[in-house]
Amino acid sequence: MAMTTLVSLLTLQAAGGAPAPWAHAWDTPGQAWWGDFGYSLLDQSQATFIADNYFLASLEKCTGKGEGLFTEQGIYQTAKQLKAINESVKTVFYWHTGQAGINCFAAEAEFLAHKEWWLKDDNGNIVGHKDSTHPAGQPRIDWTIQAAAEWWVSVPLRGYNGTSAEEAAALIDGVLADGAGFESIPNITAARLQTLNDAKLAMLQKLQQQFDAVGRGGVVFGNGLSEYDQNPEDPHNRRLLAAVQGVQNEHYAAFEQVLPNGSLNLAKTADALDNIEWASLSNVHGAPGWCVGCKQVFCSFWAGPYVGFSADPGLARGWPKYHDNSQPCGSNSTQGVNCTTVEHFAGWQQELDRWLPFNLASFLAVAQQNTWFTQAVWYADNQGFAPCRADPGSCAFDPTFYSDYLKKPLGKPLEVRQKVGFYKWTRRFEHATVTLDLTSPLDGTSIVFH
Repeated sequence: MAMTTLVSLLTLQAAGGAPAPWAHAWDTPGQAWWGDFGYSLLDQSQATFIADNYFLASLEKCTGKGEGLFTEQGIYQTAKQLKAINESVKTVFYWHTGQAGINCFAAEAEFLAHKEWWLKDDNGNIVGHKDSTHPAGQPRIDWTIQAAAEWWVSVPLRGYNGTSAEEAAALIDGVLADGAGFESIPNITAARLQTLNDAKLAMLQKLQQQFDAVGRGGVVFGNGLSEYDQNPEDPHNRRLLAAVQGVQNEHYAAFEQVLPNGSLNLAKTADALDNIEWASLSNVHGAPGWCVGCKQVFCSFWAGPYVGFSADPGLARGWPKYHDNSQPCGSNSTQGVNCTTVEHFAGWQQELDRWLPFNLASFLAVAQQNTWFTQAVWYADNQGFAPCRADPGSCAFDPTFYSDYLKKPLGKPLEVRQKVGFYKWTRRFEHATVTLDLTSPLDGTSIVFH
């Protein structure tokens, strides 16, 4: 482990009087909470909860679609709502480098009008996006085309429908740039794929520079760190942090890190943890306790070892699935595929509760003050991000979620993680001891508060 000092960020100012890097305190684990969610607008009770408990809210594609809004308006409106409650909460604009969800944005019209921007493979065929949120055959931009890249950079802060560019710059604290890593695209040569990736990184850097020019310390964070190992030159997408001020680790102990039998691929899961730790400590210079230009690391954790998304009939369709379809309302679940909405959400509440100790222990094992934690079922606001909009059975949020773990005294870390066994580590804090065991995620992992 290449970590020798604990980095304190709270009292720092970047060179030239720029805002200090974002940093959480260590009083409780909940001070590191963030979330990336949509797609409905928030009611006032939900907005109050998020504004009072989250450090940062990333507002997803299609936010406000159910209410007839384009995403730009939904994001700006929600950002205003949250900052009216707590002006210090950070609000972030979701924006995909490959135009996933573009059909929800007003910007789609301009994009579709410029066919010369669209990416084509080496045979001249338009490259459609593979994401399930894309309409079939939906094109994406070619990042090497300057006008296309400039259009993409312009969207988050240009304002829309009564929100001026100046207001947008005051509301939006950063961008979650999805699809920011290297992508292997069929029928494009390896050399051209590298050129496309270089152009994408340059585009991301221009967006970060736009936030730098605003002068409020805004962060573009790319999604992100990966264990798919698509790029032989940069298998985990670490180059992202040379272009922008933050990175997301979306997959941990899920998807490519799960074996066919549902157990963790220990090497890949441990490597994902190493990537988070590396990113949390990147760009650190000088004496212990000092950090120059520290990067932000946003970690997402999930309710178990997902392997994909369910095709079962009933309410589970489209939700994450386990290898044996035992997820709530799955074909091999205790509820069965004919379960009710209340049973569906209650089942996912239980899974979130069950996996929280492992997920939080994983985070705390490597966390610094620039490292951030979230856990949910997936990205809809009713999948564990906030209290239910209506009755308690209408979402996956457990009202005891915060008090059980996230509001308990933690205190500063007393050490870096210590390896004590095969894929097993401990780390002591002033008021807690964390044990993380990848070989026994549920039974062998614990957080003991004292």
